[in-house]
Amino acid sequence: MIDFKEMSLEELESLKAAISEEIARRRGEQYVLYAHRCKDASRHHLMKYKHWAKLVHRIDTRKVNVYAFDGEFLAVEKEHMVLVGSTIVEVCGDDIVAYKMTANGAEVIAKAKTNAMYQFIKDVSNAL
Repeated sequence: MIDFKEMSLEELESLKAAISEEIARRRGEQYVLYAHRCKDASRHHLMKYKHWAKLVHRIDTRKVNVYAFDGEFLAVEKEHMVLVGSTIVEVCGDDIVAYKMTANGAEVIAKAKTNAMYQFIKDVSNAL
């Protein structure tokens, strides 16, 4: 038996990801490649503007800022395999975009500025 109390948070997160992948494999779920639109941008661009991406699991519609999105951060400089049907929110500077991942790649479901996100959060929540 595994003693979860003895494991670090990092070990628990890694185990959780491995379990999720195995469950998806057994269910026959499909994965698709996701990369932040600024993945190959110059170092100057990446340092000058705020960048992040999040694989969204839940949305708190009571919030009207980026903290409404609960999920795991994805490294901006790397490629990621995510489940078809996943929702991803990414930021570049003041722009925020939400994608629904399809078998053919990322499909835009909403766009906004980070200082005016009320409708954006509602639209993403409806698509989740």
